[in-house]
Amino acid sequence: MSAIAKTQSKKLDYLSELRSKYHSLDTEERFKSINHLALEKNSDSTRELIHIFNECGWRETKFQILKSIVANPDLRCLEFLCAQAQQTEDIPLAEAALQALGETKSIWAARFLSEFYKFAPETLKPACVLALGKLSDRRLLPEFLQDLDRAFKLQQTLLVKNLVLALGELKAQAAIPMLVTIAKNKNFRDVALSAVVSLGKIAKNTKVFNELESYFKNDSFEYQIFNAAKSQCQFRSDWKLEDYLNKIITQGTFHPALLLEFNSFPVADVKAALDMLAEDELSPMLFQILAKIEFPEVVAWYKEYSHLVNEKNQEEFLLSVSAHAKTDLLQVLEKYADIKNKYFIKAHLLNSANPEPELKKFILSDDFKNVSETEQIQILNDFYYYLLAYKPNEKLFNQCLKTLEAFTVEGKNLKPKALGRMIRLFGQLGYSSPKLNQFVFSKHTDQRKSCLVYFESQAQSYFWSEATQAPVFTKNPDFEEDDINAVLKILINGKENPFTENKWADFLKAAAQDKSESTQIWFLKLIAQFKPVAYKEYLLKLAKSPNYIVQFHVIVALKNFGDETLSDQIAVFLNSKSKSISGRALDAMLSLPGNRAKRLVFEYFAENYNTPGVAEKIVRSFKPPENDTDYFAVSAAKIVEQLEQREPDFHALPMLREFKDQLALHQKSFSKAKTVPTDADILAIDHEIEKLVPSYKHFDEASKAALRSAEVTFKHPELFDAFVDKSSVVLGYSKAIDIVLEKQLGRKILFPKLESKLNEFQNVVHSLTLNEDYPQGEKVLKLLQLEKHFSVQSLPVHKMGLVAQGIMNSKIINEHFKILDGLRAWSVMLLVFARKSSALTKPLLSVIDDEPSVVLLAKKLMWLQDVRNPIAHRQTVVEHKDVEQIREEVFQILKLMHKILFY
Repeated sequence: MSAIAKTQSKKLDYLSELRSKYHSLDTEERFKSINHLALEKNSDSTRELIHIFNECGWRETKFQILKSIVANPDLRCLEFLCAQAQQTEDIPLAEAALQALGETKSIWAARFLSEFYKFAPETLKPACVLALGKLSDRRLLPEFLQDLDRAFKLQQTLLVKNLVLALGELKAQAAIPMLVTIAKNKNFRDVALSAVVSLGKIAKNTKVFNELESYFKNDSFEYQIFNAAKSQCQFRSDWKLEDYLNKIITQGTFHPALLLEFNSFPVADVKAALDMLAEDELSPMLFQILAKIEFPEVVAWYKEYSHLVNEKNQEEFLLSVSAHAKTDLLQVLEKYADIKNKYFIKAHLLNSANPEPELKKFILSDDFKNVSETEQIQILNDFYYYLLAYKPNEKLFNQCLKTLEAFTVEGKNLKPKALGRMIRLFGQLGYSSPKLNQFVFSKHTDQRKSCLVYFESQAQSYFWSEATQAPVFTKNPDFEEDDINAVLKILINGKENPFTENKWADFLKAAAQDKSESTQIWFLKLIAQFKPVAYKEYLLKLAKSPNYIVQFHVIVALKNFGDETLSDQIAVFLNSKSKSISGRALDAMLSLPGNRAKRLVFEYFAENYNTPGVAEKIVRSFKPPENDTDYFAVSAAKIVEQLEQREPDFHALPMLREFKDQLALHQKSFSKAKTVPTDADILAIDHEIEKLVPSYKHFDEASKAALRSAEVTFKHPELFDAFVDKSSVVLGYSKAIDIVLEKQLGRKILFPKLESKLNEFQNVVHSLTLNEDYPQGEKVLKLLQLEKHFSVQSLPVHKMGLVAQGIMNSKIINEHFKILDGLRAWSVMLLVFARKSSALTKPLLSVIDDEPSVVLLAKKLMWLQDVRNPIAHRQTVVEHKDVEQIREEVFQILKLMHKILFY
């Protein structure tokens, strides 16, 4: 074996090792493998990171990929990040994508973000402006200043804070008066401190800080930040333009924000400094500085210094011009007009006020017509990335694409392979129309691959109706691997089930027989989508594949059938050497009905409870058996006992103790001898409660016991006279209601939804501005549409903010007892997620659709929490009538819960 072959073999082994951990239950292991992959910094690693992002079931892994992928900010990476930033199904992921774009140091990313900011939802503007600040892009500086004033008046604290930080990064001298005003604000201290930090990056006169000192000197932490910013200002005030210029020349590498400092000096001084760089050797530095200058004179300076441009530095010059958006610069570019020069096209289009006529001029020109087929494709590639940057501007974007559509359909100037690239361009940009659909399909005979790419993400129904009439797609006599995979992708993305359509039978049969692993994977995805029963044997056959990715998708498909008879076949994968496979197999097993799957899970649990992530996954996802068996309760008790003896400090032990107790309580519910009391007085209490609250019979034993302990007071008043504290009664009622809510609302409705659709809850938090550091009561009240039921003072905004934090950082998944720590927290969940509002057209929590009842229950829960809190500490209750009044309210709460949760 040659040295090259050995190196390639080691590389493949290394990548194979990484792939075995991408979907591991162990978070640390997943993160390490993803970071190692990102450090490969090539197009293959970027492609694989995107693939993992699309396939993984771990939300935190998706965030890790968005953070890591910028290690190699190539065009594929930028395309992926832009797509994630524009999706609206998951706002936190979109925020993370915007943040990642800010780390790319890309002119193209800056232009995309500039367009996106203009049209972005209000929830994403804070993340977008922060990203633009990191990219040192001042194009929207006037808009930022206007938005800061507006946001400050409206008390949009998150947007204010991020605008303040961005303006600091952009060295915006014009922002100083507003930053001083914000720094004096006493209500939002972290925003005020952000303003101080930004002043330290902008101001050159310490008088600004002398004016502010009294606002911060009484707090040692704030005063420390204040003095650091003041020192930074003092340091900058000592620097002259010559110092910045010297640093740029001598160091060679520097932070891009350094160039923005030139905008803070007089125009004449800057011009003199630029003249010092007007030499061939220093011209690249000159062009870098010109890219960051915002003076109106910059257009004239580009013209003046254009005599320095030569073959070696023309690229730097055109990239410098690309950083602007000034139509006057088009005259400067005429000298370098060359349709084959991608830097010229980029600079020309980015400085056009209306790019549509410019695009039209390019593609209709004789220059475009006369270049080679390869060069036409390259030009279209340049168009593609330009148009992608402007996609947020829907009107401009569609205008440009309609021009390209008319040009394409008319068939002018495009050579055959370039026509294929144009068709793919429409597909990649997500643009379609009835006319274009018809045209593209008509070209399937000689542009089949491009045709399939076009229909992968759009117009699948049109493709279906036409393809079933075209044997070339349903019979596939000469299909290559890529063609089969492309058709499978279209079928996966479509709504129609191909397994029920006879016209697809031949194609599906051929695809199933294909030995290519990539085709097997796409076919498995199709099976997982539509769950054809006839292909279960096919899945079990492919389960023996040595390819881990094939195995992965076999497990996903088997899980989707939800068939308990497949338990043993899936359980085989639990012992896989690949952590990704064993983790996905455990996930599938936990989703299956029946006791066989549960027993196999517990057998695995008993041997692997100390494997990272296993205990947490089982505790979170295990569903207790539906029949009477003590196997699971006993097994859990044995595991806990062993841990208490051998590893008392085991990190998951508290969680496992709780899990053991839950299984024990669940088991007791099947034994009447254990759950039905024999004492006549207690039987009478149960009978009376059930008459008042019919759903009482569905309460678990812990809830019943808490209610009984409170009710004993009323059945035996002779034992609880005026000298006996009756506060335990109130605590008993509160505890009982809390337990019922945790079982009926939490475990049956809320927690499963949180596990599978956490992003939807996070979207609501964003839409209600509860993700801000200081949610504004008046605004939240209005957004929740609760003005008729609450005042700003009575709405539990503070508690909403705390619960929102648990949702945003995902801690509510594994630490719901800490986040939902009482009746007020449950009332927040009802008010925010169990009713319609400006953020929800359909409630996320499936309770009865009765707005007045949901709101009334929430208010009564808050009332009971307020009654309970002082009693839980030092307050005593000795008057029987006080307890009786509380009891009446408690049973009103129980009746409302019966109506809402047991309907």
